[in-house]
Amino acid sequence: MSALNSLPLPVVRLLAFFHEELSERRPGRVPQTMQLWVGCLLVILISMTFEIPFVALSLAVLFYGIQSNAFYTKFVAILFVVATVLEIASLFLIYKWSYGEPLIRLIIAGPILMGCSF
Repeated sequence: MSALNSLPLPVVRLLAFFHEELSERRPGRVPQTMQLWVGCLLVILISMTFEIPFVALSLAVLFYGIQSNAFYTKFVAILFVVATVLEIASLFLIYKWSYGEPLIRLIIAGPILMGCSF
């Protein structure tokens, strides 16, 4: 008697769906799935270790960074680095110019952070 006979029908269908999606009839799916899984695991572990907020944003960058096309992967990585450098540099300049005025710093930093995010 098979173990699948004792499971409910929706669970069997779900397992069959996963088996079809991850089968070797579609080459490249298993390695890409494992790459995403390991990447997500590392991002979550690093984010939890260093108490980085917005883990979902880090995972979104990971999903956009791991593309099937190498051009898109490099393009997204370069854009991410450029946006991060611009954001940090602009925050340092804001901190330098508005050292004694925290309200002005907050008012200016908000739009700059949103602009660098998009």
